[in-house]
Amino acid sequence: MQHPDNGVDIESDSPTIDPTARADYVAHGWWRERTLIDDLGDHAGSRGDKPAIIAHRAVDGTTTLTYAELAATVDRYAAALLDLGVRPGDIVSFQLPNWWQVSALHLAAGRIGAVTNAILPILRHRELGFILGRLRSTVFVTARTHNGFDYAAMAAEVAAGIDGLDHVFAIGPGPLPDGVASFDAFFDDPAHAAAHPRAELDRLRPDPDAISQIQFTSGTTGEPKGVVHTWNTVYAGFMPSVVALGLTADDVPLGFSPLAHTTGFYTAVSMPICLGQTVILQDLWDPDVTLRLADEFGGT
Repeated sequence: MQHPDNGVDIESDSPTIDPTARADYVAHGWWRERTLIDDLGDHAGSRGDKPAIIAHRAVDGTTTLTYAELAATVDRYAAALLDLGVRPGDIVSFQLPNWWQVSALHLAAGRIGAVTNAILPILRHRELGFILGRLRSTVFVTARTHNGFDYAAMAAEVAAGIDGLDHVFAIGPGPLPDGVASFDAFFDDPAHAAAHPRAELDRLRPDPDAISQIQFTSGTTGEPKGVVHTWNTVYAGFMPSVVALGLTADDVPLGFSPLAHTTGFYTAVSMPICLGQTVILQDLWDPDVTLRLADEFGGT
């Protein structure tokens, strides 16, 4: 549905899926009856001590989250999103480097049936304003600063011109401009989880055919265009590579392609959680660092 304000209504714009075709896709193993939320819960229960994400940041080293830690963080973030008023079908946007919070936020939004929109870090005011305005995002998360650029300042300037974007957060230390709040101070507050227990989150479990994300094209030949994906269409996107390469839970992918790009999102966010792999994330490209990380953490 096209709206007068050029916004997107997830409920009205949800895809219509032919039941016969869907049954055929499932029978062939191209689609399935579960989501990454289910995968995460299984891995946290069966291999909770296994590292899920090893995230290297150029400015402050490496952080490791096990599957149990990631699942607990996802629940905490999901509860925080509920306290912000996010409900199934609402859009949560973020513009972040290859930090572990990308996976945590995507899974947290999915945990409550919300939709994520990952925005490439190279985009600036015009593209950012276009995307956030087009989607009518309710929450936006960005970096305080990264690679010498002040993302928090840009977020404040862009958000001031977008109606309905009431919650803007930045990750990282340092003073924040008016209208931008500390991500860690809010999302790590235990009061959210106390108000929204796990049973409540479980009742919001998403359907595999529900919209899970919207990613925008680069806009090189016109305005960026939002591509809508369900959990199953993303699964269908990365599984052929898994099958062709014979990948298993024992493989350790290296994630240096931007996570807001389809390549990075498939191979360093979706695939590792699906298979129960350990993924290595690198936030600034440096081939020497890539080789060191592969050697130190067993990248395959």
